Amino acid sequence: MVEKSILDNGIRVVTEQMAEAHSVSVGAWIVNGSRHESPELSGISHFIEHMLFKGTTSLSSLDISKKVDAIGGPLNGFTGREYSCLHLRTLPEKLTSAIPLLADLLLNSCYDVDEMDKERKVIVQEIQRLHDAPDEMIHDLFTQVFWPDNALGRSVLGTVDSVSSLQRDQLVGFAQERYVNSSLILCVAGPVSHDQVLTLVAENFNRVAAQCLLLEQAEPIPTKAVHIQPSTLGQAHICLGTPALSQQHPNRFSGMLLNAVLGGGMSSRLFQNLREKNGLVYCAYSYLNCHSDSGAMVSYASTSPAQVSYVVEMILTELRALRDMPIGEEELQVVRERLIGRLKMSLDSTYSRMERMALGEIYQGQYVSVRTVMRELSKVSPDNLQKLAHYLMSNESLCLCVIGDVDDQTEKLQNISL
Repeated sequence: MVEKSILDNGIRVVTEQMAEAHSVSVGAWIVNGSRHESPELSGISHFIEHMLFKGTTSLSSLDISKKVDAIGGPLNGFTGREYSCLHLRTLPEKLTSAIPLLADLLLNSCYDVDEMDKERKVIVQEIQRLHDAPDEMIHDLFTQVFWPDNALGRSVLGTVDSVSSLQRDQLVGFAQERYVNSSLILCVAGPVSHDQVLTLVAENFNRVAAQCLLLEQAEPIPTKAVHIQPSTLGQAHICLGTPALSQQHPNRFSGMLLNAVLGGGMSSRLFQNLREKNGLVYCAYSYLNCHSDSGAMVSYASTSPAQVSYVVEMILTELRALRDMPIGEEELQVVRERLIGRLKMSLDSTYSRMERMALGEIYQGQYVSVRTVMRELSKVSPDNLQKLAHYLMSNESLCLCVIGDVDDQTEKLQNISL
């Protein structure tokens, strides 16, 4: 059973009691991400995430590690484009230590200057590592090219220049404005009661202000573009994308199925045609990169540089097929059952159930159950999918990014079309 309460200071507390589970997943979610940063503060949210582990007014970083080990762990965090999160896994009897620890990290981190300087070097290395890993860099590059004039397109990590210029007072001020306020959502899944969690959150997060300051966001407009980044590596990496529905769109379940048909598994069209039938790629799949007001459906493949234009044309062929020909009932049913099966398997994980509660709050303002998703997926017809594909797939917003040595194919790639 999922229960929700809102404290007087605006913090949302959402829990799911799982009597059969042996562990508890706890997440402190903040409705702030990289798209809420100004250009000069690019990367500050990710920097703050790093600093939350580096000591509080009462605990050193070593003390934090010892506490985490004592209650189970691991303790981890991540920063996205629209939200950030600190989360850990523990035993039910250790919850009384876990929630106070998360509160201490969020409310009492000291942002020591020496620790900042060390962590700045770590983040710069993280940025440089991304540039040295084209199979990861290509996805960040696609986002920048697809939404070029919007904060949504900027890297979560920031740039070497922006991270190098950030000062302690900027991190402290930003954290006070964006993290210690009513944008906080505490989600807990496991064999614990809602009242127990509510009491612990109220006791430990009572200093949180009943306000939420976020920058006004301009609507991200997808851009038609072809971007080729030269590389001397032996493999080329491709991202080819079109718009997708937002996280709040009522037809987003059709979008989930459309992506699953295209490249959502080993039996998907992309994997079967590019890898299994033709042996053109080592890796091929598609994914949805969707946010509160925009989205992208992106096909990825890695291949030899000489075959890039051929692989791109084969991906375009699959997109045209989705747009121009209805999906068979049998294929749709197989894909639907695969998605539903994955949803059911996720119910075994306290983390997955905790995450589902959080994302429902962030994007829909309420919990969206697996049963609801299954019901909505069952309503989608082949006609729904073809109409959605026709709506989304056009040359006006077709975006291609390639990292590789493809100078001899540049003209052909620049002229791709659906």
